[in-house]
Amino acid sequence: NVDDIDLKKKLTYVYRKGKNDDTFKTPVYFRNEAIQALSDYLTIRSTRYKPLKKEKALFLAIANGKKEGERMTKRAIQELVIKYAKRFGKPYLSVHKLRHSFATDYYLQNDLYKTQEQLGHASPETTQIYAHLTDKTMSEAIDKRLES
Repeated sequence: NVDDIDLKKKLTYVYRKGKNDDTFKTPVYFRNEAIQALSDYLTIRSTRYKPLKKEKALFLAIANGKKEGERMTKRAIQELVIKYAKRFGKPYLSVHKLRHSFATDYYLQNDLYKTQEQLGHASPETTQIYAHLTDKTMSEAIDKRLES
């Protein structure tokens, strides 16, 4: 949601499903490069998509036959990823593969526990599987964690 973004702190709150399908809000940080892109988008969001005042979603789409932008569906986001992946020569890319790639890259630049937190996983074992981490990289992550 628009209200869940804090450009000064470089974070947004996302809603995740937890135990028993309870939804909880957790902070996710973004890079400096994203601040300008988000600021630009927020500027055009109100003029291009003309959302109703009650619409709190950050990313909007205008459905066929409608005049106001509404929250994008999961399917619409999946279609956007597929569309632009093909344009950039990656026809087999999916939202799921993007998340896996992010997890692996983030882990390689940080550590297992930060990656676990960023992905919202309950256990490091889930993160290890999810990020396709090898025994060697896991061993290094544990050593790195013990040293700090």
